[in-house]
Amino acid sequence: MPAPVWHTLFTAHWISSNTYDKLKSVEYAKILANGAVVALEESGTTSSAYRRWFGGQNAKRSTLEAIKTHHYEAVLAGLREP
Repeated sequence: MPAPVWHTLFTAHWISSNTYDKLKSVEYAKILANGAVVALEESGTTSSAYRRWFGGQNAKRSTLEAIKTHHYEAVLAGLREP
């Protein structure tokens, strides 16, 4: 049975299971992207995790900002539900 989507007026609209899965995937991608933004802001380029993941040659503030903006904040701003 499809999952209901509730609106503020408590009117149920039924969507297919496939569409529901896509909606949840978009939501989850945004949660992960937001977590990455927060982690990058908190740890910065000096953390061992940053250097291990992105490499020591990318341990510059400008690179961190570019990664954050073009890879993670772009997901938050541009990824839309189907």
